[in-house]
Amino acid sequence: TSGAGLSRGFRGEVIGSDDAAGFVAGRVVWTDEKGDHVFSTLTGDRLAETGRGMRGTITGGTGRYAGLTGQYEFHWQYLITADGSLISGRAVDLRGQALPAGNPR
Repeated sequence: TSGAGLSRGFRGEVIGSDDAAGFVAGRVVWTDEKGDHVFSTLTGDRLAETGRGMRGTITGGTGRYAGLTGQYEFHWQYLITADGSLISGRAVDLRGQALPAGNPR
């Protein structure tokens, strides 16, 4: 979006775990081009041939995202795996809603 909305591009960093039985959970920090952060939790479905469905809950942020809440979902597509622990991929079909602090909905 433009104006007071969320930035067009974020870099996401995830610390998570996958129990190899189909459950994945983690914490995400999204960083915009100005260095402000959005924090969220993340859960995912069992890995399928086409990737994995993911759901996130926004839990706050820094700077212009302080107090932000909301939810989002996307489909994760793996691109490469290196060293057995570093995974590269992309989020497709991202959709959701983010509300500023104090917004009753």
